Amino acid sequence: MTIPLVAVAEPPTLSGGVTSRYSDNVTRVPDGAQDDVETRTTLSFAHQTDPGACNARTRAEFGYGVWSDDTFEPELYSELDFLGDCSVTDNIRWELSDYLRDVVQDGRNVDTPDNRTRKNIFRTGPVLTVRLSQVDRLEISAQYENTEFEENSEIDSERLLGSAWVTRSFSPSTDLGVRFLADRAELETGEEIDRDTASLTFRKAWSATQIQGALGFTEYESRFMDQVLESDAIVGNFTLERDVSASTVAFLSATHELTDQTSDIDVRIGDITINLREQVGVEVTTIRAGMRTVYSDRSNMELALFSNRTEYLQSAEEEDGRGADFRYRLPVVSRLDGLLGARVERRSFQPEDRDDTLVNVHVGLSYQATRKLDLVGRVGRSSRDSNVPTTEYEDNWFELGLNYRFL
Repeated sequence: MTIPLVAVAEPPTLSGGVTSRYSDNVTRVPDGAQDDVETRTTLSFAHQTDPGACNARTRAEFGYGVWSDDTFEPELYSELDFLGDCSVTDNIRWELSDYLRDVVQDGRNVDTPDNRTRKNIFRTGPVLTVRLSQVDRLEISAQYENTEFEENSEIDSERLLGSAWVTRSFSPSTDLGVRFLADRAELETGEEIDRDTASLTFRKAWSATQIQGALGFTEYESRFMDQVLESDAIVGNFTLERDVSASTVAFLSATHELTDQTSDIDVRIGDITINLREQVGVEVTTIRAGMRTVYSDRSNMELALFSNRTEYLQSAEEEDGRGADFRYRLPVVSRLDGLLGARVERRSFQPEDRDDTLVNVHVGLSYQATRKLDLVGRVGRSSRDSNVPTTEYEDNWFELGLNYRFL
């Protein structure tokens, strides 16, 4: 969905930090483990402008890591979320967004700097909004999108996206609509991809529950030289949030989408890893459910269960993932908090008939030395068990870091 920013101004924040992390198996191999220390310097910025003719929301973090024994080359880490819009007329606004992420190139291999690349998605274009009546609204958008990868081995793309969306408000808390989306992409290899989607959209809110989503149909076609790949699927998305109590929120989200690897699907859905070495379409199904709780003693907890499936259209490869995420923060004494995190994931790959179990756990302490200075220490363990022994590893690590807020 394309929606204007509803801005609640946030003052700019700027912070910097240094973290040193020791690992006894930095390359994550089954035999011949090598230890090393990475020292990473980071700079973080966040800001949301006051509501006005132009609005912008920015979240960014950039880091530079150096390895003591030169196991890997010095690495630049980056993450950026920028979303802005400006009113051209009363009915037309111009939107611009940019998303930058470090992404895994091949989910079948271990997650190390050698298996990561930087992905940047830039999108811009006008949006026309027309009030057809007191309860009906028409929104038409035309946008240009450019996706670029840092590694030359990955495939960049350009695309044009056009949509028309009619919604009717039955009440302040209930909307129904019809949306049509046309997506035309051209990959730098010369492959052309057409994707057309028609869907029904909905939104409903009660005092303690909110739901929204869409249900529709997508036709997908890719053309490369004399090869044509056609597919179609019922697609949709659904999100639900419910206030279970004054301190607990339960959530559920589900998505089924037919798209390609150069789209922004892996940015929007954080629990999937798209195999960038596949050069055809991909059908993705994800489900995530859980709860967030903030207790009276300032402790907080989040638990999420997830399941996803990725199917590559031409190669007939499939990847399944299911697991759980857990995060807990507990005040110990004044200005000292305990940290606990765990993630367990079972991943399956076909047609290799391969099954992996990945486990990541950590415990730590966070100390607020001053109003602007935080100190953090963590110790953890990462491992992968598999029916393919050459892919297994065990990695024990600990890190110490500090973060200073300049603004």
